[in-house]
Amino acid sequence: MSPLYPFLFFLAKHELFFRYQDRILDILDQIKTNNSELIEKEIEKLNPHLVLATLALMQTEPAPFDDQQVCRLRYGEASYPEEFKLLTDPPLVFSYLGQPIWVQEKIAIVGSRHPSQKTLWWLRKELGTLLSKYNLVSVSGGAIGVDQLAHQASVDLKMPTIAILPSGIRNIYPKNFSSLSDEILKNGGCVLSEFQDQLSVRKHHFSHRNRLIAALGKVSIIVEAREKSGTSITAHRALELGKDLFVVPGHPLDESFHGSLQLLKMGAHIMTESADLSYWL
Repeated sequence: MSPLYPFLFFLAKHELFFRYQDRILDILDQIKTNNSELIEKEIEKLNPHLVLATLALMQTEPAPFDDQQVCRLRYGEASYPEEFKLLTDPPLVFSYLGQPIWVQEKIAIVGSRHPSQKTLWWLRKELGTLLSKYNLVSVSGGAIGVDQLAHQASVDLKMPTIAILPSGIRNIYPKNFSSLSDEILKNGGCVLSEFQDQLSVRKHHFSHRNRLIAALGKVSIIVEAREKSGTSITAHRALELGKDLFVVPGHPLDESFHGSLQLLKMGAHIMTESADLSYWL
């Protein structure tokens, strides 16, 4: 395993990184090899302290790589998702298990961790039709509720799905997602993380994870979003990226849909059935 990958993981954690982010991304684009020393030398020209501080950080924290089955991709490599380059803060490197299926047509699906029974009925009815009719790869975050139902719908159809974790690839969160993630991999899907392999979930990881979900989906479907929720954050990130947003409406007195209704007021498309996306897919 190239020492470049852990270097990039730790580099992105340092507060100084953001002062030099654009130039560092240029360096990674220009240097097509995995030559760690060459890239460190180029970054050191920008700021020697940044390289030294990154190397010191690597020595004080456990090495993130302990399994050769995990694949890595860094910014600038040929297979790196073009959608991530749309972000103002693309991951310098990420890990994944399974297949690099982000090259296929994708749709992001996110929603409440505690959806209503009517929402569950609607998802089971419409989601399978949507995925199979348009041959889509679903993208979600593996969370309890709507996210896991989206992944399960793809697995049931024998279709691939991408799960983006808020934790390390070898420390799956939530714990109950482990069995479903195994099914995803057996079915030709992908589990992806921009965090160190064994890293536990932390509060700020969720918003980082959500921006990757928003970036990968050609369009995003928002199912039952509260006004202040991770689902709403994902929706706003999708809008910032110029993505089309589809929102399942709900009753205005139901707090579970307050975020959804706000998104509709902002110009998101209303969605009541899978056919509503036919023009965009």
